[in-house]
Amino acid sequence: MSSGNRSTVYSGSVSANWVLYDFGGRKAALANAQALLAAAWANQDATLQASFSSVATDYYAAQAAAGKLASAKEAESIARDSFMAASARVAHGVAAISDQLQAQTSYAQATFNRAKAEGDLQAALGTLAADMSLRPDQPVTMPDADDGVVPDQNFAESVAAMIEEAQSAHPDIAAARAKLDAAMASEQQTRAEGLPNLSLIAKYSQNNQPASLGLGQPQFAATGHDWYVGVQVQIPLFDGLSRTYKVRGAHAQVEVQEDKLDEARQQVGLDVWKSYQALQTNIQNVGNTATLKQIAQRSFDVAKHRYAVGVGNILELVAAQKALSEAKQQRIQALTDWRAARLQLAAKMGRLEASDLRMERIPLQ
Repeated sequence: MSSGNRSTVYSGSVSANWVLYDFGGRKAALANAQALLAAAWANQDATLQASFSSVATDYYAAQAAAGKLASAKEAESIARDSFMAASARVAHGVAAISDQLQAQTSYAQATFNRAKAEGDLQAALGTLAADMSLRPDQPVTMPDADDGVVPDQNFAESVAAMIEEAQSAHPDIAAARAKLDAAMASEQQTRAEGLPNLSLIAKYSQNNQPASLGLGQPQFAATGHDWYVGVQVQIPLFDGLSRTYKVRGAHAQVEVQEDKLDEARQQVGLDVWKSYQALQTNIQNVGNTATLKQIAQRSFDVAKHRYAVGVGNILELVAAQKALSEAKQQRIQALTDWRAARLQLAAKMGRLEASDLRMERIPLQ
């Protein structure tokens, strides 16, 4: 083998292509991507709204269960006192044994209701703990249902204005509108892809591959390079009508998104209407149950006094204490239903935020 100087053989090229005009294809693609991003943000907002609403509903359900348990314990205590009073009257021979049995039956029913209320509360607390990513057996203490804000009787915002506001700003509407914009941009992009394309192109290449005058002839060193700059026009001539079908498909997607936007507007309007009516009903019931509770308390006090002095009967007393227990539970349910309803209305309008919940701090033991 002989050694000597060896030259490096190389070949390379650099090219560039810059689209000058494509009938809005790139602009449409960018608009499509931006609209899809806006739809994703709107869907995220809608998901957060739904999560807030779900947690608020579970919170007030647990608060109502805690209030009902307290009411059930009080009713059990009242029933026990009535049973003891009836038993004493029977022992002194001033009342029939039926009075004692009636009172004992009422006491047993109250004990049953108290045990059921305890189970309902534990189930509600487990659900609330799960909402907070805690173990279901995590101890949670709920504030009294009577604590907190009370209904504003001067609330008179127009439901028509609420529906109009929700249909213009609700996250579901924003997401549907953004998807429609994305579909329209996609249709424009699809149409542009079937139109001529104007590009600025440039290329530079260089190599030092050995050259030969012919087969079997000796090679000799050679160096070559070339470059050019120009304008390139691409004109689609015929693609078997595939472009036409793609445009029709893109237009069909636009029509689908238009229908979905209309459907979203209708659904949001209906949700706001139902939530508004539920809130109005609950505002009235908060006042109604306050009156009912006062009347039931007075009725029970009178029945208890009448029975104690021997002019009333046990059936009157049992009926009065049952009515009082039911009135207290209705009061608790009305308060928690109203608080949940106002948050549901805010959620259906798409303007519920974490700061709007205004729920009492939940103590964890």
